[in-house]
Amino acid sequence: MEVQTWLISQLLIDAILLAIIAFMLKSRLAKREISQQEGEMDGISTLLEEMRSLGEDLEKNLEQKKKLTEALMGELEKRLEQAEEIAERLDRLLEVYKTEDRLKEAKQRAMAETRRTIQALLAEGLSREQISKRLSIPLGEVDLILKLHSPTSSSLKLVGGSR
Repeated sequence: MEVQTWLISQLLIDAILLAIIAFMLKSRLAKREISQQEGEMDGISTLLEEMRSLGEDLEKNLEQKKKLTEALMGELEKRLEQAEEIAERLDRLLEVYKTEDRLKEAKQRAMAETRRTIQALLAEGLSREQISKRLSIPLGEVDLILKLHSPTSSSLKLVGGSR
């Protein structure tokens, strides 16, 4: 029986050794998984820290862009106000020029009317002096109007003939 006991005890010892080996392998695998998980956690922590840092950088960039945008909007509003002021000044100048043009046209119409009146009075036979007195304008102005608005030969005759 000794051999049998010896075989059974050997088998028992082998089974215990196998159980110990299995237990050790299992604990080693568990440690490996834990260390892998810790490594992964460290990697995740590193990624989270990098993401946090990027988030802060992006927030700073957004704040700078917000400030720049506000400054640009302020500058644009200022320029728009200046443009509106310039447009108002241009409108006023345009109105002044239109008024000046109307005055100029009115003066030209008045001058044409004066010229027609002078020519009509000359046609009636009045002298330059009489026309000057009747229209209350200087004699030189009567002569000038006749020179400017009469044909060259007739203005010379009128100026020369009445002296």
